[in-house]
Amino acid sequence: MTTHESPPATAPLLTVSAGNPCPFLRALVAGAWLHDDVERLTKVRDTLLQASGQSTKGSKILVIAAIANGLSPAALLRNVREGLHLSALRDGPLDKQGSGSRILDA
Repeated sequence: MTTHESPPATAPLLTVSAGNPCPFLRALVAGAWLHDDVERLTKVRDTLLQASGQSTKGSKILVIAAIANGLSPAALLRNVREGLHLSALRDGPLDKQGSGSRILDA
């Protein structure tokens, strides 16, 4: 008589805020790599570098993360001091809204 092992249990995916429109960042939040609300810019940079297998271009990630919640001086300062608000990216300057961003055309 043979016994069958059950498949390994997988960790449940975390719920991701609708305010985070980026599929890549949503996957990192769902997999518990990043927190859904606020993450330090250095944590976002390190996680993105690790997930992409890259070891360079971290400064470019920091700049993009710093402007992701808005281009106003207050938004930039808040992101640098507190971190990137992943749950508040929708309607930000980098939200593609289905095609292009408001900075670059599709």
